[in-house]
Amino acid sequence: MNDPTSPRPLAQFGDAEWADVCQTVNRGLQSNLHCSIATVNPDGSPHLSPIGSVHLLESTPDGRRDGLFFEMFATTLGQNLERDPRFTLLAVDSSPDFWFQSLEQGQFEQKPGVRLKGTAGSRRLAQQEEIDHFLRFTKPLSHLKGHDMLWGNPKWVRDLHFQEAQPIRLGPMTSGVA
Repeated sequence: MNDPTSPRPLAQFGDAEWADVCQTVNRGLQSNLHCSIATVNPDGSPHLSPIGSVHLLESTPDGRRDGLFFEMFATTLGQNLERDPRFTLLAVDSSPDFWFQSLEQGQFEQKPGVRLKGTAGSRRLAQQEEIDHFLRFTKPLSHLKGHDMLWGNPKWVRDLHFQEAQPIRLGPMTSGVA
């Protein structure tokens, strides 16, 4: 029997399971406005970066599970990925309503979060279609003064290639979540 707390190779995931992972990441992005990405510093210590521009893509015909993120301010993250492309992405749904309902019921009806391990490609110029997709996500905030300061120049992007997924487990409250 597989240990549900162990990372699973994404090559074993069907489209429905990948869609569930994407939904969990999107809930995390909606509730936090970012995911956390961990990389390795040159001295071997961990480096954590909040990234709000993560987007997971649908499965490719060959079954690959990919995504991307716009690299706008993450200087150390980018340097680390150029030296060592391995990363771990953490997305957690921290919506108060989600947590209150789960605590009230004594169980999570959906995964509270997910860790994804993978490798990142080199920084490249974003395609216009990618920029347009990202700006649709930020459009509800476009009237705010800080919008353009944070998201006004989504020029550079990195492709993310995911190899493993591990749901966040929180004891008995996550026992019913596959």
